[in-house]
Amino acid sequence: KYGTAGEDVSAVSIDNGTYKIFLAGFGTESLVELDPTLTKRHELLSGVLDWFEVRSSIDVKDDLSVALPNQFVLEQNYPNPFNPETSIDYSLFQSAKVKITIFNILGQRVKTLVDRDLSAGKYTVIWNGSAESGRLVASGVYFYRLEAISSSQAGNKVFVDTKKMLFLK
Repeated sequence: KYGTAGEDVSAVSIDNGTYKIFLAGFGTESLVELDPTLTKRHELLSGVLDWFEVRSSIDVKDDLSVALPNQFVLEQNYPNPFNPETSIDYSLFQSAKVKITIFNILGQRVKTLVDRDLSAGKYTVIWNGSAESGRLVASGVYFYRLEAISSSQAGNKVFVDTKKMLFLK
């Protein structure tokens, strides 16, 4: 049954109501309204909760501020300077093969933090200045580089950005 209220919700009832399954042939994220006074998603989800006989007060809010990025971005690490740990934030506007590598001042690779395919979104990776053996790396300037290669019908898009950070003991 399809609808937004009462019995007319996209759902299935099995064994005389013992089991209930909500099944939508679409993602509810597709129920976005351009007019904020309209509430189709809220109406649908409220109808589902009613059908499941959930009687508590539940509020459904659309958080459009968590939109996907519109470009590749590599943020400055924080804290900076750091000891021994720092966070590196980056954003992908589309799926890509991502590699984040740490280099010392001589350009030698110290560590590869990320080397995999990722979906569009915002990410954080942590680098701890401890070597694999548990020793701290030397104090000084380090560089971190984001390489993102995405494929589309228009061809490959390559993004590379490098930023500097300071490790202090």
